Amino acid sequence: MAPISYALATVELSFYQACVDQAYFPSDARFDFVKDYRTLIYTTEQGIKKLSVGLERETMALKLLCGNISTAKRCYMKVLKMSLLQDVMRVVNYLVGTNVRPRDLSQWEQELQQLRRDKKARFEALAESEVVSYEIMSRAVGGVSTVRDAGRWLMTRTTDVSLRVDKIYSHLRDLHTGQVMSVEKWLGELLSRVVIIYGPLGSGKSSLCQYFYEWHRNSTINTTTSNNNNNTSNNINNNNNTWLRGFQLVVLLKAESVQSRSFVPHLMNKIFKRSLFDVGHDEVLSIIHQVKILFLVDTSSSSSSSSSSLSGVTPAFLDALRELVGGSGGCHHVLLTAPLERRHDVQQVLRSMKVKPREAKMQPLDKSQLQDLCLHYIKCRNFAINSTSNPTVNSILIPIVNSVVNSPVGHFLDSELSGRQSYNTQEMFANSTTTTTTTVKLFLRKLSSEEREEELLYPLPLAYLLLLWLEDPGNISKVSTISHLFEKVITFCQAKVAAKIKKHSTLSKYKTMKTAKEKIQSVCEMAMRLVVNNRENKGLHKWQESETGNMFCDVCSDGLFPLLVCRENFNCRKSHGHRFLNPVLVDVLQAWSIAQKVENRTIFKYFHVGRDLARHLPMSLLQKTDYKYINIIHYTCGFLANKQCLHQSAATHVVNLVKKSGIRSQDFLAWKKLLREGLWSPPLVRAVAEVLDTNHTWKIPNRSYEDCQTVSHLVSQGTYHPQEVVMSTRPPEEVISMLSTRSGINVRILPAEGFQGVREAEQQDDILCALQEAGNVVELWGKLEQSGAAVLSSMTRLHTINVCLSSLVALKAFCTSIRTCSALHSLYLCLDLPLTTPVYSVPRLVCPNKVQVCLELTGILDDSWKWAAEVSKQLGCRYTELILTRSQLSPPKLHQLKMELHPIQVHTSR
Repeated sequence: MAPISYALATVELSFYQACVDQAYFPSDARFDFVKDYRTLIYTTEQGIKKLSVGLERETMALKLLCGNISTAKRCYMKVLKMSLLQDVMRVVNYLVGTNVRPRDLSQWEQELQQLRRDKKARFEALAESEVVSYEIMSRAVGGVSTVRDAGRWLMTRTTDVSLRVDKIYSHLRDLHTGQVMSVEKWLGELLSRVVIIYGPLGSGKSSLCQYFYEWHRNSTINTTTSNNNNNTSNNINNNNNTWLRGFQLVVLLKAESVQSRSFVPHLMNKIFKRSLFDVGHDEVLSIIHQVKILFLVDTSSSSSSSSSSLSGVTPAFLDALRELVGGSGGCHHVLLTAPLERRHDVQQVLRSMKVKPREAKMQPLDKSQLQDLCLHYIKCRNFAINSTSNPTVNSILIPIVNSVVNSPVGHFLDSELSGRQSYNTQEMFANSTTTTTTTVKLFLRKLSSEEREEELLYPLPLAYLLLLWLEDPGNISKVSTISHLFEKVITFCQAKVAAKIKKHSTLSKYKTMKTAKEKIQSVCEMAMRLVVNNRENKGLHKWQESETGNMFCDVCSDGLFPLLVCRENFNCRKSHGHRFLNPVLVDVLQAWSIAQKVENRTIFKYFHVGRDLARHLPMSLLQKTDYKYINIIHYTCGFLANKQCLHQSAATHVVNLVKKSGIRSQDFLAWKKLLREGLWSPPLVRAVAEVLDTNHTWKIPNRSYEDCQTVSHLVSQGTYHPQEVVMSTRPPEEVISMLSTRSGINVRILPAEGFQGVREAEQQDDILCALQEAGNVVELWGKLEQSGAAVLSSMTRLHTINVCLSSLVALKAFCTSIRTCSALHSLYLCLDLPLTTPVYSVPRLVCPNKVQVCLELTGILDDSWKWAAEVSKQLGCRYTELILTRSQLSPPKLHQLKMELHPIQVHTSR
């Protein structure tokens, strides 16, 4: 019979200490039963004897403490949790002598076996807000379920989140295509070596990495067991993780563990522990490169990282990523999770390695998904599971090591990796109480300092604050279901966060503004009536004493309207201090205040109001001190009779105001919230759009999909009429579809940030084909194939071309299409043709007159300089210069080439 673990391993040390202190059993028993309870393994006979004594003493102690015989059931459940059932059943007869009927023992056994067999039903019942087995556990502590015991039960559950992953991770938006799909479907279609998933704080990135790691580990264990037992009918899992099964090893890397400049030593320690200290550096790399590895790099795992490092994406980590992706020889894959704020830094590193990643963004979850993922966060977020315990190493890497390294080292590696140590979740929870409390406090401080608008749309804030609730259970009454639990926690969280944030922070204003919407609307109506009816500032002292006036004072003092009156002047209670703004500008500046918060720009702190200046709106210059102050000189009365003129003057004033604060007219994304009809009146929206229409260039930067979709929708509605659209990155399909139906909008396709040469640019054939009917491309940068080169004939307004052609077919189509580009005045042509291309097959390039042409050839050597000269002559156009990149020509050959192509200027470039 196989040996069993010590049955009382799951009993807490504090319980034994309490029993010893109260003399429920001798002090030497603590030494016998607690000293090495983590590692003691007994033979069958010794285990039975120790188990009998332990059950007797624990049962007696629990009876004295609780006075309830049902504690025997609790003891029995704990024993069966950590021991082999067939071994423990040999000693359960001892419990029969303690007033426990055998029928009860049989019933307990059936219940536990059912729970072990059907984890899926167990978790689904939990997700549907019903505590399945908690009533069994709660009766063991006196018949009443307490909040703290419920929290401890949640923390020690063995429920696996992989059974619900299809429902949890179903909101993933591809940043390139804009499609929303599940993680399984999105990753199953990937061909890229690097996959990046972005998301804000608590969107589920760490939990996703943990799920992939555990799934691969469990599938490997099941596969090995199935092969050993020759049981072909035992399938591993029904999930659609076919892409994950293709990897021989999955390594989970936390951001805080990557601190050194060199990544290979850390990788050696991560996979092999101390077993390869005698093996050389090159041998380890050769071992690693023979295995197809998936690296799960979780950059958001460090909850205590400072705001400057932005969740672990430090320069040291970026260097490690560069070494990981660039030095793997092309056989490894990386799934990286990162905050959306660090997208530019990660892309810059990958671009330098010529790696084009696939990117996606986590989306907010609904209530049921939020509950499921929150429970998984509580289990795995603060419990670091060492990836060296991965049994895949034992089954895959050992044969490779034995074939590369000598036998003594391979034998040592086998013995080192064969020990599989299981972790005790309850013990880890007991040891991480201080860490959890610190994490909760750091999270609340971070939430307050950064003024994040968290509305519990992501699971991490809810999980952290749930732990905070477990720390102080007296704030919430008893709960009976998971739904009731989450409702109580959310209510408590909102009150807890509101008490800790700054009084006048943006988050406080935002939440107060949402709850006091009716109050704010009444104040706006009251302010308009006062300005219209009290043109000479009469009767303000009477209004000041009324309830409406007090409400107005409260709203202004709370900072909800830093744009109605000057707070200092209003509090001085002098009649000349009350100067009200135009109610139209009230709406304007209120909308701009919210938009500035969204766009991470400076919020206007004060608006000083001056004397009456009717019919025009002058404004002083921007003053820079500790904050940005804007002194608005505005009129208090004298509204124009013509409302259209009023809206026009207000729109002109707002546009000038925004330009003074650094926002240009062409930065249309900064105006998107200002032009929504929910914030401004429709006449004012049209007036501002007309003012912006005089100078409008819409640049598509590296922003989110929602921003581009909003602008495209406004253009389709006719609210915004851009004259020119600049594409520095690939826009969503909605934007391309919109531009294909508007020939009056000029399109400039420019290279992305960090552009180092036209050869490194993106392929632009599909965009040109989509815009063929509109023919509105005026400037083009990128690579072209035959389909894109043939479409150039329809771009009659094209004046600047900077393209790279890599095939002879594309060159022939390009030479045919370029003849119709009458507006062309600048051409940069990069030919990346094989040096074996026959010269006679190169077509003649006929360009319009006075066109500056620059030809670029690559990889020219001493034996191919003649080919470069003949190709240049065969094209037949008048070049201004010829650039040779990545070429190695000796000085004599370079001189011969220059003499051959005189008077064309020839340059070499690396």
